[in-house]
Amino acid sequence: MLTRLPHRRRQVVSVHLVPTRGRRPAARSRAAAGLLAGVALTLLAGCQQPALTVNRLSHDPPVDLVGTPFDPAVKPKYVLYPGDRLLVRFPTDKELDQEVRIRSDGKISLPYVGDIEAAYRAPQELAAEINEKSKAVLTDPRAVVIVLEEVGRVIYINGQVQKPGILSLQPGQTLMQTVTAAGGATILANAEQVLVLRRVPDDATYVLSANLKQIVAGQAPDVRMEPFDLVHVPETIIAQVDLFVEQYVNALIPHAASFPFITQLHNEPLKIVSDHDTRTTIIPNANQAP
Repeated sequence: MLTRLPHRRRQVVSVHLVPTRGRRPAARSRAAAGLLAGVALTLLAGCQQPALTVNRLSHDPPVDLVGTPFDPAVKPKYVLYPGDRLLVRFPTDKELDQEVRIRSDGKISLPYVGDIEAAYRAPQELAAEINEKSKAVLTDPRAVVIVLEEVGRVIYINGQVQKPGILSLQPGQTLMQTVTAAGGATILANAEQVLVLRRVPDDATYVLSANLKQIVAGQAPDVRMEPFDLVHVPETIIAQVDLFVEQYVNALIPHAASFPFITQLHNEPLKIVSDHDTRTTIIPNANQAP
């Protein structure tokens, strides 16, 4: 059973400019930072009343993202995804050139080679394996992989936003930009616990609990989005993130997704990245017998 903290009525907090005569520079800086946080969160809420404005900054320590898939200092790796259309070219024998599309199971098929895992790998990595497996029929294959078409670079957002749904992922897009692209948060949104689900192949599914108020105030780094990330903006505080994901994952993730997220999420580690709740658990597959 999902445990929720008692619901408290949210209050609309007005932000006022206060004369700073006689204040110390540090106090003026804190007042300005609080004002900027309030204004930015008001913009996030779209055209509704400014229910997310704040007159103070959060004193909770920001989530440590170092060593996680959400680390902003780590340069994103370009990989292939199911649906991408590729040209596998053999300069030494053009008759072997093949135009293929990565199947939903993440594989491609080539003559003399058979099935090869292509999804979630860099084009250079895929070419290296093709060359290795082609040596049985070619002395010097020197195959190259050219991306002809990218398909499905999308992210999903739902919960307390104005326009939940599927968004096209733009280069360098962040969590704040994603919420804004979805029309902003509603007046019921809990901006201090926005969940970002990201699956790392051959590792685990990571769930980040992000605090938008800290991001706006500059207390925490913004999160760079990646293809097929799922963003959920809750209404109330989630006491146990792993229990929430286990109970609601099928409702959170669109069934029309070309990416088999639900199937891969079951029976694999779920790692929570949060300042309050850090754990690893396994989500059982409801379709399988215990």
